[in-house]
Amino acid sequence: MDRLADRFRRAATGGLNALQDRIVAFDRSGGFEGVARRIRDGIRDGESRLAASDTPWARQAQVRQWYRRLELEPGADADAVRRAYRGLMRKYHPDRFTSDPEAERQATALSQELTVAYTGLLRHLGEK
Repeated sequence: MDRLADRFRRAATGGLNALQDRIVAFDRSGGFEGVARRIRDGIRDGESRLAASDTPWARQAQVRQWYRRLELEPGADADAVRRAYRGLMRKYHPDRFTSDPEAERQATALSQELTVAYTGLLRHLGEK
């Protein structure tokens, strides 16, 4: 009976050590915010890989990304797409950030993404 109790005690102690190790690793990775960030990044990465393939699902994923980039609900019409694009370009145009080179670089990249989303959605909606 002592051997059984000893085995149980060792298993319980090992389980606690493993649990403590996992808690420490969780805290080091940023806690819940880190987990949420990794989930969001994983979803974006998966959608990007899906959008790169040539399937109907890939096309749908790409269209969803374009709507999301323009901060629109899926299914918005061409006029809503134009309004959203012009509003975001007014807000993030690179010429507004000429005093800060890093901000200007980021605004340039964002404006290119917005333009790709805009032209892609208009093409998808049959407007262009």
